[in-house]
Amino acid sequence: MAIDEIDPAYANRSAICLPYCDGKRMHAVNYDWNVFRRGINSVILGEGFEEDRCIGYWFFTEDEMEAIEEYTQASIRAYNGDTSALQSLQYLPNPLVDKLFAYLRQDVCRTAPTKLFHEDCKSLSSMRRGMKYFNKPNKALIDVRDIIKLPDTAFAERRADEREDIEGEEL
Repeated sequence: MAIDEIDPAYANRSAICLPYCDGKRMHAVNYDWNVFRRGINSVILGEGFEEDRCIGYWFFTEDEMEAIEEYTQASIRAYNGDTSALQSLQYLPNPLVDKLFAYLRQDVCRTAPTKLFHEDCKSLSSMRRGMKYFNKPNKALIDVRDIIKLPDTAFAERRADEREDIEGEEL
């Protein structure tokens, strides 16, 4: 199938599953992928980076989106005391950190990481630790919002029954 033959209704990556802390517990939340990436893009452009550095709709493959969800779920189980989940985190891929955050950190804001990332999480190793253990050195609970600097509007929850037309999409 040629790329121009792809029907957006069948290719829609509607949600990205990320950890969320309500102050007491960790939860897996499906956020709207387009809203999330547009939030990243607004920060990229607002900080004066070139438009070609923005995150596109197809940045993650479907397998990578599934791996992010699997990693998120395992992280939450590990946080809640499941030792087998903690062990599995050693081997599970985490495209959120290893692809998206790595791209943003190493390619977009190489010389100024705090333009996109919080001070405590400006290295990839600190991002990996944060996503794995959900805590900062002072043991305060964290979630994705404590790693990357995005407006609250970037974290719109996505209901499973929502579909979005991606024709004519914006950055």
